[in-house]
Amino acid sequence: MASLTKTQLEHAKSRVATAMAAYIHRQMATIGEEPDVQEYDDSQKLAMIRSGTATLKAKYHGDNDPYGHLTNFFNYTDTPEMTAPRAKLATWEAARDKINADAATIEAKLIDELVMSPDGTAALERIAAAFAG
Repeated sequence: MASLTKTQLEHAKSRVATAMAAYIHRQMATIGEEPDVQEYDDSQKLAMIRSGTATLKAKYHGDNDPYGHLTNFFNYTDTPEMTAPRAKLATWEAARDKINADAATIEAKLIDELVMSPDGTAALERIAAAFAG
């Protein structure tokens, strides 16, 4: 059984990457823009700390803040105006993650098929068909 040459496989992989990017772009267009969620600024956070409405975190992981900014040690309650946008953002992020996972699954399946493909032309046609929807 003949298989794809290294050059054919590299070309097919670049076609897969291009088709995957187009697929993700089309799917992201269906879910729309990322919802904007209002955050407290530092002065609002300090006011909440002083008033006692902010609660100290049980454990602080400073992964994104290596210098341990004071306001990051506290949890701040959301206002009713913040709750709905946060729920929309969580839904949007779940849809985005599903799109990326679906694209990765299709890509992995295509790469497996390409490695075992006896015909390069049929493999390239399969790439176009896989990400068409």
